[in-house]
Amino acid sequence: MNASIEIDSNGLDALNVRGSSNEDVDAVSRTIIIEIAKANGHPVRQKDIVRSFDLDSHVAVHKQLRRLVESNLVASERNPTDRRERLLYLTPLAQEKFDRLAQEIRQLGEK
Repeated sequence: MNASIEIDSNGLDALNVRGSSNEDVDAVSRTIIIEIAKANGHPVRQKDIVRSFDLDSHVAVHKQLRRLVESNLVASERNPTDRRERLLYLTPLAQEKFDRLAQEIRQLGEK
């Protein structure tokens, strides 16, 4: 499992590698993760994430969300007050990647 931050020729990329695989995170997945991270630990409604994309079909967004859940970067739970709704959170693995990215940025700033 490669959960570390990847530094490549393009610079720092904390979300370059998914939890247990070596696949790159595509632009849709990266945007989803960043939108969830902006909530600072608060849940984000799945429908709000899906609606934030200007796509003719939201099937691709749902597919990427499922992949992010399967790769342990995003957690999805039913909303206890409205069982039809799904709430999304960053997993500890995703949070760890952001924390490592922040640490790498601080270290680069000190040089």
